[in-house]
Amino acid sequence: MGSAVGSKDISNLWLNHYSTVFSNVSYNEDVIHNIIASVTLPDRCDIKDVTGTEVHEILSCMANNKAGNYYGLRTKNYKLAGGLYYSFLAMCMNIMFIHGYIPANATQTVICPTVKDKNSDLSDIFNYCPTALATIFLKIFEHAMLNRIYEYLKTSDNQFLVLSVVTLH
Repeated sequence: MGSAVGSKDISNLWLNHYSTVFSNVSYNEDVIHNIIASVTLPDRCDIKDVTGTEVHEILSCMANNKAGNYYGLRTKNYKLAGGLYYSFLAMCMNIMFIHGYIPANATQTVICPTVKDKNSDLSDIFNYCPTALATIFLKIFEHAMLNRIYEYLKTSDNQFLVLSVVTLH
């Protein structure tokens, strides 16, 4: 790849390239705390619980992806886990909704370079775009969250806003 030779050099090349593309945005902690303090939270009874059945329904709509996530898991692994595991996932998601906290391990993402044009120079780093592989757990959680906020995404003419969630850490 370019001037890089060997897996370590190529990995460092991608790391340096993508670190310029994806940069962390700094923020003022006091400003964030003031925003959070000004938010009116719904009563606990206003938040519909995630159920094992809902997790099963979300998974049934998800494709069996070919690439594994950060932990090497695929959608098929979750689909084969069964009802008890779906209930456990639902319980974890309900706890996350209640506490407003998503553990960092749930948001681990793998960035994979994907060829833009197969007929162009494959050794040119700019012929690749980054593809983020989020954890399957996070994808399920995002669908469950969307199920809860969908009605608030309507525009005035009854159209729906398009919601795209990208998590990079």
